[in-house]
Amino acid sequence: MRSNATGDPAVSTTAKFVSEIFSFVPPIKDQDMAKPKDDRGRLIQERNQLQKKLDRLVQFLASPEFKTLLPPASDLLVEQRGIMAAYLNVLNSRIYVAPADGAGVPVLDSAG
Repeated sequence: MRSNATGDPAVSTTAKFVSEIFSFVPPIKDQDMAKPKDDRGRLIQERNQLQKKLDRLVQFLASPEFKTLLPPASDLLVEQRGIMAAYLNVLNSRIYVAPADGAGVPVLDSAG
């Protein structure tokens, strides 16, 4: 393991961790910035962006580089994966209940 100028391997590992975190975040592209026409479209766009980020995180967690990280950095990334997956499930559920015509999310009748 390489160390920084002070010889502290923990500092070097932390710097590597930070650079790796930002390396798996995909750059924003023009098509990602296009404005969807309705709420459902915005949900789908957000879900697709999150799915890409989650896929890259999962790839990183399976990489040899991840195995070099020390806790708590490695623990936090595993926790982040779970939270991102839960959020992805919420977005998928919202997309499922959102009408395709953009009329808004259906509301249950309080009288029924």
